[in-house]
Amino acid sequence: MWPGGWTRGELAAQEERAADRASQVTVEGTVVDHETGAPLPGATVSLAAGPSGARGRGTRITDEGGRFLFHDVPAATYRLLVSSPGFREMADTLHVSGAKDLDLILPLSTDPIPLEPIIVTAEPSPMAMRGYERRRRGGGGFVVTREEILERRPRYVTELLHRVPGGTVVPTPPHGYTLLLRGQCRPGIWIDGVRLVGSSNIDQLVSPQDVEAVEVYHGFELPVEFGVNSCGGILVWTRTGAPPPPGRESDAGGSIIGPLLKAAALVAVILVLGR
Repeated sequence: MWPGGWTRGELAAQEERAADRASQVTVEGTVVDHETGAPLPGATVSLAAGPSGARGRGTRITDEGGRFLFHDVPAATYRLLVSSPGFREMADTLHVSGAKDLDLILPLSTDPIPLEPIIVTAEPSPMAMRGYERRRRGGGGFVVTREEILERRPRYVTELLHRVPGGTVVPTPPHGYTLLLRGQCRPGIWIDGVRLVGSSNIDQLVSPQDVEAVEVYHGFELPVEFGVNSCGGILVWTRTGAPPPPGRESDAGGSIIGPLLKAAALVAVILVLGR
């Protein structure tokens, strides 16, 4: 018998397990947008079985900061798989030596979709843009023009708002970002002059290619025709803005949201009558 009452085989097994534990490391990292460097929350990261024969270590979902973490990963070669909606999947080989922990940066690129060339000529409705040109020439607020949008070609509208003085752009799951103004408050949002209630994520409402211009105002700098908001407001003007329907209280044009609200109201009436 060997010390501790173990047999020689049991002692060897204990020493082997101790060596395995000593060779296990932590594998962590961040999944980011290759073009902007912005973290990607909700991305899927997997360590699958590789050519070394080691079993896979499962799958992790990145947090709001795009971070993931694998504990106690044995030294081996794994198949690294990373995916996120709207991005090309990454598939690579990861060698874990067991010498030290790993902290990885995993960039994902958008997946291009080949399309036939399309030439579109569109002009915003004069009524929808009423007052915008006057305010732009007056130099009040932070303004993004159509020319800037075409030049920068952003994936999200909020990518245009990183330079807002006193503003901070933060991730908003499941995708997109939210602009916070001074005091980390959430400004109101107007699309084609119509106030949106219950939403602070522009990226889930409108895409950059549909936007003609954006205005941002802090607190009481918000133009009086849009009411009062202590945090301020974001005014988004779309390429398809239409005049407000008769009787609608909107001084700055129609809304892409209006038809949806009417449809929702009609469904509600049908459900009530059907009971």
